[in-house]
Amino acid sequence: MVDDLHLATEGGNQFHNRVFALQNEYGAENVPLAIRPSPVDLLNPEADLPALGALCREIETTHGKLAMIVVDTLSRAIAGGNENGPEDMTAFIRNVDALRDFTGAHVLVVHHTGKDTAQGARGHSSLRAAVSTEIEIENDDGIRTATATKQRDLEPKSPIIFQLKVHEVGHDEDGDAVTTCTITLADQATIDDMNMKRPHGKNQKLVKEAFQQLRGEGIGKPNPGGAGFPESGHYWCIEEQKLREFCYGKIAAKNKTSSYNTAIDGLLGTGYMVQNEGMIWIAAKEGKCG
Repeated sequence: MVDDLHLATEGGNQFHNRVFALQNEYGAENVPLAIRPSPVDLLNPEADLPALGALCREIETTHGKLAMIVVDTLSRAIAGGNENGPEDMTAFIRNVDALRDFTGAHVLVVHHTGKDTAQGARGHSSLRAAVSTEIEIENDDGIRTATATKQRDLEPKSPIIFQLKVHEVGHDEDGDAVTTCTITLADQATIDDMNMKRPHGKNQKLVKEAFQQLRGEGIGKPNPGGAGFPESGHYWCIEEQKLREFCYGKIAAKNKTSSYNTAIDGLLGTGYMVQNEGMIWIAAKEGKCG
C-alpha cells in the first residue's frame, strides 16, 4: 500500500540519500511511500497535471488509495512563474485543487518564508487564504520548532520541537563525506533550554553576537567555582568590562552606554545571561564549554 506520493522537485536523486538514512534509522521495509524525483509544472494545467493524474491512478490501481501528495517545493513547481503575482499563484492553487479533487488526497505544499520571516510565507496572499493548515518551521541554534500558524476549523496542536540527526551515507569523488539528516524529537532538557527567553531587539542580539565573537577569538575562560557561579568549568565567562568595550565599538546609537546597559539589563533580567564578580556568561546551552 502507498499512502504518500512525494514530488521531490529539488535536489534530484539526493532525495534517495534521505530514504537511505530513514531506512538505516528505523529499519523499516515496504514503507508506503512513492517518490517522483524530478521537476514538475503545476502552473500550466496542460503541462504535467495530466501525467501526474495518470501516475496517481497507476499508484492507486497497484497499491491502493493515496492519502497525501507532497509538493516539494512550491517555487520549483510553478515553472518560473511569479510567486508574488495573483495570476500565477491562483493558477497554482487551482491546479493543486484539481489534483486534490482527482485523487481525494491531502496535498501538502513545502514553501519558504521571505527575508523577513515575521511576514510569513513568500508570495501572494492568495496562497495563505487557500490553505487549511499552515505549519511554520523555525530554527534557533539547531533547535527547530514546527508551529501551526493557521488551522481552519480546528484548535491548533502544541508545537513540535525537534533536532536534526546527521547521517553519513558515503563519500563523493573527492573523498568528502556525503551526509543527510533525519529528525529526532527534542528531550525535555533541550525544550526547557529553548523556552528560556532569547535575546530580542537589535542591541540584545548585538550583545549576544559580540559575546560569541569574543569567545571565538579565545577571550575569556571557563567559569571558576564558588558562590554565585555554576559548577566549575561548565560555562564560558568573559570579563563584563571587555564585553562592554567591545560592544561600544559596534553600537550605532549616540548614547552607547545607555543602549548597552538597557540591552544587558534585559538579558540579565530574563536569565539568558548571568553576571557575577565582574564576569558574565550565557546561561543557555550555547554558553556551555565544550
